[in-house]
Amino acid sequence: MKLEYITEQQLSEMYDEALDSEGTVVVAGLEYYPSNILEAVDPIAYFVGRDDYASSLASDGYIVENYNEVDYGLLSASINITECGKCGDWFDCEDEANKCCGG
Repeated sequence: MKLEYITEQQLSEMYDEALDSEGTVVVAGLEYYPSNILEAVDPIAYFVGRDDYASSLASDGYIVENYNEVDYGLLSASINITECGKCGDWFDCEDEANKCCGG
């Protein structure tokens, strides 16, 4: 399976979209996004949740910047990824990486 590389910024945007998927929350007559509330009220919970979200993306075929690239960061024990030597695409199978770009 070909893996998709995303930046840490894209990770944050995807996580915020997931948190905000149910819409805004009204507090004292003002509307807020849940992601903004969580990050402001409990930044540790926000970042732990974002890290968990990044880990879950690995099983969906994503490589997340600073999480599981090159040194495989947090996910070294759970995934094995191989880069095509010609184009730089990432794969979860060494054979597929070797076949990419004609071997």
